[in-house]
Amino acid sequence: MGVDVMDCSSSGISGAATASGNSKRQPGFQVPYAERVRKETAIKTMAVGLITHPVQTEKILKRGQADLIAIAREALVDPMWALHAARELGYDTDFASWPKQSGWWLVARQKTSELYDPDSAG
Repeated sequence: MGVDVMDCSSSGISGAATASGNSKRQPGFQVPYAERVRKETAIKTMAVGLITHPVQTEKILKRGQADLIAIAREALVDPMWALHAARELGYDTDFASWPKQSGWWLVARQKTSELYDPDSAG
């Protein structure tokens, strides 16, 4: 049956945050594991470990360090993280990917925001 993707996490909830226990928790601290597994096994990998910003995820993917990114806890903070990320990276500028329940309002909000003049606001 094979393996479709390897989730390259070395823990972090309890105990050592990395296999060696010597690495500091900093943005993308577990990405090197995904990169190494990807290069040495030719298996697609998923990177984890304080990956929170769209530009950060884009760099990891473009550098070939991983095939997928798990945003994990960041999705708890912002359940629409992927939609916000797409906009930040210049995609979906018209809210077309957003659920209809919110997309139509966001388009109207954007038009209103473009009319806002902070100097004339009371």
